[in-house]
Amino acid sequence: MINQSKLMLNKCGGLPKVIVAIGRFLAKSLNWEAMNTNFIHQLENNPELASVHSMFSWLDSYFHNCPDELKPCIFYLSIFPRRHGIRRRRLVRRWIAEGYSRDTDGNLAEVNGENYFSRLVNLSMLTDAERDVNVAGTATGAGTGRRMAMCNINDFFREYIVSRRMEENHVFALEGRCSQTTRRTGRHLVIDKSWDGDESVFNRIEFSRLRSVTVFGPWKPFLASDKMRVLRVLDLEGTEGLTDNDIKNIVKRLPRLKFLSLRGCKHIFRLPKSLGRLRQLQTLDVRHTAVAGLPATVVKLQKLQYVRAGNTPEEYAVSDGTESSTSVPTCFSCGPVGNHIVGVEVPRGVENLTNLHTLGVIKATVAGLKELKKLTQLRKLGVSGINRRNHKELCAVVSGHGHLESLSIWFDKDTERIADPCSPSNDDFKPPEKLRRLKLHGHTDNLPAWVSTLKIFVTQDQ
Repeated sequence: MINQSKLMLNKCGGLPKVIVAIGRFLAKSLNWEAMNTNFIHQLENNPELASVHSMFSWLDSYFHNCPDELKPCIFYLSIFPRRHGIRRRRLVRRWIAEGYSRDTDGNLAEVNGENYFSRLVNLSMLTDAERDVNVAGTATGAGTGRRMAMCNINDFFREYIVSRRMEENHVFALEGRCSQTTRRTGRHLVIDKSWDGDESVFNRIEFSRLRSVTVFGPWKPFLASDKMRVLRVLDLEGTEGLTDNDIKNIVKRLPRLKFLSLRGCKHIFRLPKSLGRLRQLQTLDVRHTAVAGLPATVVKLQKLQYVRAGNTPEEYAVSDGTESSTSVPTCFSCGPVGNHIVGVEVPRGVENLTNLHTLGVIKATVAGLKELKKLTQLRKLGVSGINRRNHKELCAVVSGHGHLESLSIWFDKDTERIADPCSPSNDDFKPPEKLRRLKLHGHTDNLPAWVSTLKIFVTQDQ
């Protein structure tokens, strides 16, 4: 009874009208399990719950008249399990790969995706996963508070979306013990952690329309099929049992991927040379894996826009590398290294990836930093291993950069304190005008002198 009541309360999504109606109804019937099993159907059709029927009239009207660009983003949310924290960046990058968020005359796909996210926050479909923090849900981060890094889907809206997904949505899931006689079709396949892994059930899927595969359970080699000819998104974040050989097979069988996430897969040590075959790849996320360097063939991926990498030696944290920021402090304190990140090595020729706008965390080398100067579209950069020998080169990258909005620096923990980090060596230095976030991790005595000329958020590990 306690478990059923908790589940029921969650499904109400914090909506007082729904909570009151169900409370009155269950006070008479006490059939909690039946109500949970057919939650939306009961709310819509049971005459004893007539007080909430008007709510569904409004919802149906809203979804019927919902802007064409926003509707697929809403139904896409049903891919994620109930009470499952979703990183904002993960969701936006997936929307872009699916073609739901595109470049327009006024904005890049990235900005449009952030705006869609904000609209879902304003509709209360997405809620902050860290409720004790005040959040500004805007794509630009304007206003007080911080941008929402992790979100949850409001349980009530999720129940509603799932109840409609056979009509307007194209999400289907393998979960529990599935029937072998049902032919499954759709655009978005979800592998739930409860699925029994029956390969015969998997082989009955119609792969010709499949656009994305999201795995929440353990990996099975047959999940990457060469019949998935139009697959665009493969999201394996946190998937257990994935090995380097599995990645080789994935690259071989799924050459049209635009989004590949291996984030948190602890037993991935290196990416194959064949990665260069994924010529459509836009997003590569290997953060919190054991990958120490990107293969030389990555420079062939001319459409690559977003690369997240690096790991924490002490533990594999689950985050998107977006720490909460505070207002610009009037004083700057220094302390011991915390949350040390080891960046990945990047190959020569990274300067050719001119579409990159997010890169990090990478391991600093003098030659590598010099190549970054040609990546003029960078908006977010993370670099580890900065020390007295290379911090001038980093300064040269930052100088006068026309698009850089976020810069994260991890100082070499074995080096001496740098008195004035990222300080210009000549009078030609120009502060990056669009920089809004500066994160310093490690030993340093002062903020760069040019910081005072910018309106930014600053954080530093204590």
